Amino acid sequence: MLIFAIRFYSGLDLAAIGGVLVVDKWRCVAGVALVVIGYWIKARKEESMLAAQFGVAFDEHRGHTGFLIPKLW
Repeated sequence: MLIFAIRFYSGLDLAAIGGVLVVDKWRCVAGVALVVIGYWIKARKEESMLAAQFGVAFDEHRGHTGFLIPKLW
């Protein structure tokens, strides 16, 4: 079973990558790289807030899930 920690950002990243494949321009690749980096930064901040609020329970959850890419093992 594939488990994502933050499905929203993963879905937006996949949609942006799909747009690059359709448009096929180098500028789109640069734009997607910026989007992915931005979501990565935002998701890390959200994880730190969740860890502060939920403590050990969130640490256990984080141990079972991937970050932006699913944990396959």
